[in-house]
Amino acid sequence: MPNPIARLSQRQVIPIFIPVTGITSVARMWCNTPVVTADQSQRALTVSALVGEANRRNDTTMKRTLLTLRLFAGALLIVMGLLAVSPSAHAAPMATAARSVSVTFRNQTQYTLHNRTYQVMSGIWTLHPPEYILPGQEVYWRTESNGFMTGTSGMVWYDIFWGGYYDKYFTIAWYDPYVGSNTYKIGGTALGAFGGFHIVRSGGSGNNAQVTFTLLPN
Repeated sequence: MPNPIARLSQRQVIPIFIPVTGITSVARMWCNTPVVTADQSQRALTVSALVGEANRRNDTTMKRTLLTLRLFAGALLIVMGLLAVSPSAHAAPMATAARSVSVTFRNQTQYTLHNRTYQVMSGIWTLHPPEYILPGQEVYWRTESNGFMTGTSGMVWYDIFWGGYYDKYFTIAWYDPYVGSNTYKIGGTALGAFGGFHIVRSGGSGNNAQVTFTLLPN
């Protein structure tokens, strides 16, 4: 049988004072509600402080991570900008069409060249030839196919400013078919034994051809 004295000892007695006129008495009642002690309050404050410190550390770590990501993104943008203005960015562009011809032309003479005309017979221009080519200058032009199972072809005509007037010229033509081998044709009064100049070609094979023409004196 349970001991009622033991059960009563487990409860805490809270004195309640009831003022009555002329009589001062103390009434006692039983309360099962736990009473918060000073040690418990101290532990609660300690836990709260630890949680606050952990939150501050997490905030600091997050800020450092965001700063690192921003610095990395800035460095990446700088590198991309440097690549965009590097010398390779000025070279003949890479092809994305089924057929294309990218031309590099070098004027290794002491004369200025003037473009009389240029045209594309098949495909489209993606980089037009310049109007003038100065002595020692390197320039670029490019055509590509523009349709289903088609190739590209075109030509340029340049006059040579020779002796105070334009009396010599040369033409360069190219043909990159959808089926078959690439062909190139060079002609004009400036070329040959009596013209005073000749053109050397290098490269030019493949579906997306890159070809170089160099104008040289005889």
